[in-house]
Amino acid sequence: MKLGLLMPLGINPFKNNLYTDIEEIASNYLDTLWVRDVPIASNYDNDLGSWYDPFTYLGFLARNLRNTNCKLGIATINASIRNPIITTKEILSIQSLTDNKFILGLGGGDKKDILDLFNVEAIDKEKLVGKFLNHLNSSIILKKDNFIKGGTYALPENYKPPEIHLASSSETIWSNSPNILNGWMVWYLPPKLFKEKLNKIKKLRNIDQVTLSLNLIIKKEDILEVGVYKGITCIYVSINRLKEFFSLYKNMGVTQFLVSIIYSENFVYDIIRIKDILEEIAY
Repeated sequence: MKLGLLMPLGINPFKNNLYTDIEEIASNYLDTLWVRDVPIASNYDNDLGSWYDPFTYLGFLARNLRNTNCKLGIATINASIRNPIITTKEILSIQSLTDNKFILGLGGGDKKDILDLFNVEAIDKEKLVGKFLNHLNSSIILKKDNFIKGGTYALPENYKPPEIHLASSSETIWSNSPNILNGWMVWYLPPKLFKEKLNKIKKLRNIDQVTLSLNLIIKKEDILEVGVYKGITCIYVSINRLKEFFSLYKNMGVTQFLVSIIYSENFVYDIIRIKDILEEIAY
């Protein structure tokens, strides 16, 4: 089973030794270390991720992971509000500087108040995601030959195009997108709905990678319940029940579980606990 971890962890991870231990965590437990792209910095939700630019943050993490095989991903770039030309250069930089370890998660959803700040109408999201994908398809990041000038490579000779995983269930986007998608990313869906959507997508595209993203609140009690914490859909779950959950979705086609570990206000972040949790579930 492949396991991914969504960063950052806690309200202020710089108050602990997370970044001195991240190489050990990545080497022992993770297939991919992910960061999120939150368009607007905000102090309302206590989400440190909203303060970080994802590409800058990945560059910082890459330095700590240079001696590991752990990949680095963004879950997910909002294609409906990002400039595809500038983002292409950012993608190219990360892929080149991380020895081809980058995975691009690409989506188009966001709340109306966020879209309004970028003068984007919700009705146009699918069209803008499609435009972004078409730009990537014709861009330099997927065509190394475009860099050959006078026999000199402007990129490392071992450069490979990054993986692109689409975080959308829109049949319109999947059916109209160029053939550059490697996988599907999806936040938690109940088993029946998940299977229905995956079957529809596989009829449109031959993908072999499926990432299921989960917000987890780890409990000692023998529990597996879906609930809402501070407006976020979370799974309250014990380690044993989580293993059962992983087995169920793995049998339905999930190839990687991307976990975000959520803490309540009275939880004091402890890197040892993160290691314990990952050691238990990374089987």
